Amino acid sequence: MKRAAPLLLLILAACSRAPGERPALPGIRGTGPEVPGEVWIAPGRVDVADLATEPVVAREIGALQVPGRMALDEVRIARVFSPVDGRVVAVSADVGQRVRAGDPLLSIDVLENRRAARDALKAEAEVVAAEHNYKRAKELYARGEARGDMEAAEDQYRDAKAWLDVIRAKARLLTPEGTPGNPFVLRAPIDGEVLGRAVEHGPVYAFMGGAEPEPLFVVGERPGLWANADVPVSEVARVAAGQKVRATPATRAGKVFEGKVDWVSSVVDAAGTRGVRCVFPNPTGERDPEMEVTVVILTGEKRLSVPRSAVVRQGERTEVFVRRGGGAGGTLRFERRAVEVEEGAPGEQVAARAGVAEGEEVVRNGAALLSAL
Repeated sequence: MKRAAPLLLLILAACSRAPGERPALPGIRGTGPEVPGEVWIAPGRVDVADLATEPVVAREIGALQVPGRMALDEVRIARVFSPVDGRVVAVSADVGQRVRAGDPLLSIDVLENRRAARDALKAEAEVVAAEHNYKRAKELYARGEARGDMEAAEDQYRDAKAWLDVIRAKARLLTPEGTPGNPFVLRAPIDGEVLGRAVEHGPVYAFMGGAEPEPLFVVGERPGLWANADVPVSEVARVAAGQKVRATPATRAGKVFEGKVDWVSSVVDAAGTRGVRCVFPNPTGERDPEMEVTVVILTGEKRLSVPRSAVVRQGERTEVFVRRGGGAGGTLRFERRAVEVEEGAPGEQVAARAGVAEGEEVVRNGAALLSAL
């Protein structure tokens, strides 16, 4: 408490001065005309201002920040579509249900199925009639009648049998059970959980206006999440599989996904970037992952760093205070220095791209106070 009162007086005095006026603080004065961009502190006042410095050194804190988009891990799921048009007459699976490959998901009364059944009956009748005509023509030929009539009847019989085979094959495609007229059964293609269902009783369509329809079911294991990001070619050498990743959605304040880099594309697209896929566990079963995210790849490379607490913002300018030694009478000098930093990586240190050199001392505690002087 004894240290807090003098510090409060310093801050109040700094805030109360007129624009352009030097701060009237005991033992502290701001930028002097003789040394632009510096703040000086008289001897014995460092404890009052509670200042502390730290050297700029290289640390393993490299990070790369790029935009990305979340998606489902497509490797472990299957989207199930209807191959036929028709009307749903029974739904056999619901969200959360475990199914095995081949289990029924729903049954569809297919218009084509009905047509195939009628066509099959008609084709069977035509085969019977053609066979009867062929046998009669053979009998007549045996009695000396025209050979041509028998050959024509034989051709008609063969054509009728061939058409019946086509109709039956079509019916088998529509009804795997092989009985024309039965509902078409849509079955699970893989083992897993029913993760999504977008169908009720009513009509379904394989295609609508040439566009791909919505999947009726999503089946698989509860998937993880991907984040697909585009990394500039100039930066992609810093990225490798296995590096840790954080993804922050723009629309979910405070939500952070943590995962790792899974794959780096070898193809450069027209925009001069290479695709990077990151994977994230999904224990809560997120089902709406299609969202824009900020992806921070923790590259782990050694970079010059400064304490996060040393960085202050003045409008669009980011700066730190670098100790410049002493002045007359033991006065301490601090230079106001513009810097470029990367603040996306977690931790107390941030990478400094420009503005400071290794070994320079930056103000770790008290930078906000100096920025007000």
